[in-house]
Amino acid sequence: MFVKHLIEALAKGLDLKALQERVLSYFGKGLNAQQARAARTLALVATAGEIATMAEILPWEQGRATATAVELFAIWKRGQKSSPKGTEHAKILENVQDFIAKHSDPRF
Repeated sequence: MFVKHLIEALAKGLDLKALQERVLSYFGKGLNAQQARAARTLALVATAGEIATMAEILPWEQGRATATAVELFAIWKRGQKSSPKGTEHAKILENVQDFIAKHSDPRF
């Protein structure tokens, strides 16, 4: 049902890229690489939710899928270690610090 509606909507001129970009715009600016990847993934899910809402597959109000995805992103983001470059960068720094602490001798 969803795929059929999507094909019909695309044939009628639905600009999927523009819809996804609009949804992505709600996730904020200035995201680091990891946050941007998470935002794009959630925006894709939200875009599918918005299309399903348009098709009346989901009994939601328009915008509900986007609002929920943005809320999930905010919760995820709050749980991440603080680093301007993201959790992955923070973990690398933590590993380097651990290595230095374990193997500290005159080399360091």
